[in-house]
Order: sequence, then C-alpha cells, then structure tokens
Amino acid sequence: MIYIDTNAIIGAWVQTDQLHSRAVTAFNQLLSDKSQKLYTSDVVLWEVANYFFYNAPAKKSGATIKYAADHIRQLRNWPLLIVIQPTEEDQLQALDEFRQFGDHPISFADCLSLS
Repeated sequence: MIYIDTNAIIGAWVQTDQLHSRAVTAFNQLLSDKSQKLYTSDVVLWEVANYFFYNAPAKKSGATIKYAADHIRQLRNWPLLIVIQPTEEDQLQALDEFRQFGDHPISFADCLSLS
C-alpha cells in the first residue's frame, strides 16, 4: 500500500517547494504503474486545502485556492487513488493517540491518517 501524505501533494503542486522536483518524479513513477493502487485520506485533502488557503508563498507561486480546489477534485476522481474516509471509531482512536503522543511532533491529522 502506498499512502500519499500532505507534503507529497504540496511538493508536487507548488513549484517553489523544496521537494517539488522529487515529488513530481515520484508521482510520475507511481502513475506509470497502472496496477498500483494509491491511498490518501480526506484528512490529507483537508490539510492540502488549508495549506493553500493560509500559505502566502503558495499563493505567490500561482497555486491559488481555485487551483487547489480543482486539483483536489481531480485527485478524488483518479481511478488509481482510493480516498479513505475516517470513521467515528478512527477519530476516537486518533484522539487517544494524539493525547498519548502529545510530547512528539505528531499532529492530530497524522494520528487520524494512521488510524
């Protein structure tokens, strides 16, 4: 299973991102294998949308909210990408993990994505 996280999507979409060329190369390799299923979650897509809403450098690179919304919609329609929607149980488990690992640099979104 290949899980696509927030930083990978942002890296591929924002030309000024330090991971841009690596992310584009990785996505091109993944997309060339039509048998490989890719996974992400609604939480990751929310984080991507929020990044574009709040991040001024992204706006300066031409990556506007419209760009993000259009691309997120395209991602959701990709036949090779499965978007995981967290259940109530996933959310409660993620809250427990978030509380447990509060002294680590792990966001609630990361906990929820891994639940």
